[in-house]
Amino acid sequence: MSAEFPLAIFAKAPLPGQVKTRLIPALGIEGATRLHERLLRHTLATAVATTPAHHITLWTALDHAHPLFLELARRYQIELRAQPEATWVNACIMLGGDAQGRSADRQ
Repeated sequence: MSAEFPLAIFAKAPLPGQVKTRLIPALGIEGATRLHERLLRHTLATAVATTPAHHITLWTALDHAHPLFLELARRYQIELRAQPEATWVNACIMLGGDAQGRSADRQ
């Protein structure tokens, strides 16, 4: 499946204690932070497997210049935008990092 429409992915920077907070009791602060980063990496890998990179925007929160965001933007050639500056398009699909049931071959 190749999408011909914008794909907006929203993500917080992986800052300890500020992501996956409901999982901290089970995973600890560092474990929750690592899980958040793994989920974001998986989400972007799936996105670029199904959507042309020039259609993907990663909307960032907390630390817009976080090294992970910069690395992912370089690796996948996607656009980074800060969430507070969001301007919305008429049609887009929003996929959170916790929607891991999606795969590249699912339509």
